[in-house]
Amino acid sequence: MILFPTDFSDSSAKVFPYALDFAAKTGLSIHIIHFYQVDLGEFHGATHFQYTDIEKNLTEEMDNFIKMLPKNPRVRIESSLEIGFPIQSIKRLAEKGGKYEYIVMSTQGQRNALERFFGSIAAEVSVRADIPVLLIPSGVEYKHFENIVFAANRESVHKESIDSIRALVK
Repeated sequence: MILFPTDFSDSSAKVFPYALDFAAKTGLSIHIIHFYQVDLGEFHGATHFQYTDIEKNLTEEMDNFIKMLPKNPRVRIESSLEIGFPIQSIKRLAEKGGKYEYIVMSTQGQRNALERFFGSIAAEVSVRADIPVLLIPSGVEYKHFENIVFAANRESVHKESIDSIRALVK
């Protein structure tokens, strides 16, 4: 299964066709996931109904995001929302031997001062993840894979990873 983290940005939507193409070529499904945080300062004393409203709004946003994405009948897509910080949550989900084989994500989504200061989520995920990460540059228009840069250290190179990536360029 491919883990596809999203922030619902246009950049993320433009990258999705690459994940879909990769999934179709490798026979994998895609899990679209959005991580969010609840501001405890605002949430302190909040009722269950207020929290439910947050989830309802994010569920609608996820549904709208998925509706605008291309489909492929050969690729099963599931989605979910999870409370947590993206980098730590993705690392936890993407442990070796888990249900995910790859992460596909955009190199740029929503930007803010905190992200600029600490670095991009995509860069951190690519360094910390135990499974291969395909980073697709933001602003690209979908076309089939033409160039792939495979960056790895010796410990992280596995024949299966290289064989799967080769499937993209055939």
